[in-house]
Amino acid sequence: MAIGDQLFLGHNTKASYIRQYISLHDKVIPTQYQYLLWEKYNRPDKMELTCAHVSVGFFINKLVEDITAAVKNKIIDRRN
Repeated sequence: MAIGDQLFLGHNTKASYIRQYISLHDKVIPTQYQYLLWEKYNRPDKMELTCAHVSVGFFINKLVEDITAAVKNKIIDRRN
């Protein structure tokens, strides 16, 4: 699925929570289009990464920690 598909279909998502990871030096999916998608999703939580499309792998630990914290917070919120 192309980012263009999400741009037109993204507002129909059934996801209850969206967090977008934006790579600031991406040449595969240029950053400007990532921000268009972010706008389409009504500006959900985001994390901006100083990486390119492929070098995002160097941020894997940071991403795993962030996703884990987000899931943990959602579980805690549901219990309260």
